[in-house]
Amino acid sequence: MARYRTTSRRTEEQKIKLKVDLRRIPEWKAELKSMQESIHNRFRLFSLPEILSAATLIHQHSHIVYEYSSSGYSAFGRFNEWKNALTVDKLIGLSSDYSAPDFLRYGAAIVEKIRSVLKETEDCLSEIPARGVTNSSLISLFTSKIEVRTVHMWQEQRAKYLALSREIPKIESAIRLLGNVYFQSREYVTSVREIEAQLALAEEKRAAIERFEAKHGKALAKGSAADNKTRKRVTNLKVVVKKTKDCPYCCGELGVEPHLDHIYPVTKGGLSIVENLIWCCSTCNGLKSDKGLMQFLKEQGFPIEQTMTRLHSLGKHV
Repeated sequence: MARYRTTSRRTEEQKIKLKVDLRRIPEWKAELKSMQESIHNRFRLFSLPEILSAATLIHQHSHIVYEYSSSGYSAFGRFNEWKNALTVDKLIGLSSDYSAPDFLRYGAAIVEKIRSVLKETEDCLSEIPARGVTNSSLISLFTSKIEVRTVHMWQEQRAKYLALSREIPKIESAIRLLGNVYFQSREYVTSVREIEAQLALAEEKRAAIERFEAKHGKALAKGSAADNKTRKRVTNLKVVVKKTKDCPYCCGELGVEPHLDHIYPVTKGGLSIVENLIWCCSTCNGLKSDKGLMQFLKEQGFPIEQTMTRLHSLGKHV
């Protein structure tokens, strides 16, 4: 299934301010995975031979009802291509599969067509006793009489549609089966698109934040460099910033000599405030140095979403 595409018209500032919670990325990814497993298990209960049989029945009757040429290409002419490529995955995406014949989604129109044509034909035949019949086409033009050829055509059409009407129970059964498949497909596709849309926005926002950090980090540092007391304040804040049992970055032991780290480095505009300070292990502090948070997490292969969630739960501005 194609991923949701974000718009390219948003400015970088608008992307950064997108109202989407980056902490929910792991939740959305897990939900997508769960949905994919669930829908595959559900669709494996459908019998592909039964689906093909139902689709073939409607395909055949649609050609009869709408009188499509077997050699001509139409919406229904895609049937054989669709049938030969049918898999469980293709069935799951039926509601958004524009290569599928239309009757797989709107087969009920065939039954309506059979009933309406049969009624119209019988109404025409019922007028014969009152109007009379003639062999002359000219007489039929200037009188109310019906030409014999027209009568024969109506009779043949009635016989054809009477035979088709006897197939309606089978057609309706096939429509119900395909309708169930289509409904479940649409429900799944709609849910997936909603989650993928949120994920795409979150990824767009995160990428914009990373670009902002890379581009403006040094510029922000100039403002904070004017405050010579920035790092000196850390000493006073050491007793205020609470320590956790484990390092918030690597989840290892904090150690006997933890370091108080600026989540966003002073050199990149980070301030010495409680919300930007965290106790971490000496190893992580040494590796992080003056790197931005995203850069450090990526280089060490630490899960970004989970780390952001941990920092946010500790009241940090991330």
